[in-house]
Amino acid sequence: ALATSSGNTFLSLPGVTLVDVSGLDVVAVPATAAQAVRTFTADAVAPTLVSGTLYLSSGLLSLTFSETVNHTSLRSSLVTLQNAQSAPSSTLTLSLSSIASIVD
Repeated sequence: ALATSSGNTFLSLPGVTLVDVSGLDVVAVPATAAQAVRTFTADAVAPTLVSGTLYLSSGLLSLTFSETVNHTSLRSSLVTLQNAQSAPSSTLTLSLSSIASIVD
């Protein structure tokens, strides 16, 4: 796991990452001596669906969320397209075989 607690959240960066106002490079922090985060605040906000775009020509459904989500947790059989916001008369529920790819 990465960045789920202070025990697995460390930072490294090369000296050319940024400069100060005098033009001096920041002191490098190598990956072999990465710095532990000083403060870690766990994520306590659930992601929300921001938008969905259906590309009819390719059959692609693109979903955008308010924050990064774990794509391996997708349960496609719970995603349904419908012809109305409420009380739809026509629906299509996705299936695992309908998933062609997931883009991080």
